[in-house]
Amino acid sequence: MARTRDDDGQLLKLEARIDKLQTQKDYLLKEVGLLEEKIEKSDSLYRKYLPHILDTLGEGRSHLASHVKNLSRELKKKASLSRIELIFKEIREVILKKEMAAPGGSGKSSSSLFGGLFKSSSPSFIKEFKVGYQDIVNSLKERLSKEHLSRLTEISNRISAASHPDDFNAIRRDLFEMIRSHMVEIEADRARIASF
Repeated sequence: MARTRDDDGQLLKLEARIDKLQTQKDYLLKEVGLLEEKIEKSDSLYRKYLPHILDTLGEGRSHLASHVKNLSRELKKKASLSRIELIFKEIREVILKKEMAAPGGSGKSSSSLFGGLFKSSSPSFIKEFKVGYQDIVNSLKERLSKEHLSRLTEISNRISAASHPDDFNAIRRDLFEMIRSHMVEIEADRARIASF
């Protein structure tokens, strides 16, 4: 059976479609590689800085300190995201219970996490704390997407203005929430890419 002009046209269309699909596949594979590299860098960043912050916060014998120590330990062991998320939830619950137990249940604890852990807050300690937090924010600015830039800049300004350990409560909470949110985004991206 001889090929017709219609057959040749169909064949050209299929070859063009195959080329297009191959180009899309190559592009997606490249994107997967870039995302995996970004994920590795982010993961490395979190595992590099967070345990040190958490070790500092985990000093003491409070119920919260034991959860913070546990989070630090699990991060160092490279625990699964679900395990880390569970510990974050436990920490949030402990903080909420502590805030609710404050006089009047106002949501503001009479003795903050930082205030209790660092009763002698010398100016040099505050300066070191600012530098450490600023280093984290700067590293996050390099690694996170542009959508997070304005929030990171706002956090950076709050770090510069901080003058007491209590000032870092909201900053810490916002950073942890941003990091947790970013980790969830990364997992969603992984799942979406794996479905291709």
